[in-house]
Amino acid sequence: MFQCNFDFTKLPIALSDFYKECVSTWSSLSEEYPFSLSDIVNQVLWNNRFICIDSWSVYSKKLFDAGLIKNGNLYDENGEFKLDKEPWRSSLSPVDHFLFFRLLNAFPQEWRKELKLNRVSIYGNTQHQNLRSFTLCVDGKKSLTGSSFQNHCTRFLSLRYLANQLE
Repeated sequence: MFQCNFDFTKLPIALSDFYKECVSTWSSLSEEYPFSLSDIVNQVLWNNRFICIDSWSVYSKKLFDAGLIKNGNLYDENGEFKLDKEPWRSSLSPVDHFLFFRLLNAFPQEWRKELKLNRVSIYGNTQHQNLRSFTLCVDGKKSLTGSSFQNHCTRFLSLRYLANQLE
């Protein structure tokens, strides 16, 4: 979840006040709009504030589990669209294909243009990593990583939430 560029108001779920505060705080740390090819291809497809269908961000466990996680995962080493090839073409249901093409149509126009102009560079710019590990960079400097940030954030937000409840 910490890899997603989400806006909790666009998530199709109800959250308690505490979790709204957590999600809101996290998403405020990653508010920059991705302009460069590297930023665009490394955007997580799912629950992304910039990729919305009917004003809601989207998530598909089936497509996520199939390895379609970031924008760059949609293209092969030659910059060709993977879903037009086997095994993707025959392994996804018509509903999956429909969702996926709606998702592509929801990409911001600037992203589509950048991806189209730089197809051969997409694979090389895509970071292939474990989404459970991340590093939070503040002002371009590495600070907290993975679980240490999560623990720090949870403690901070818990104390903040409790203080607000006691007022």
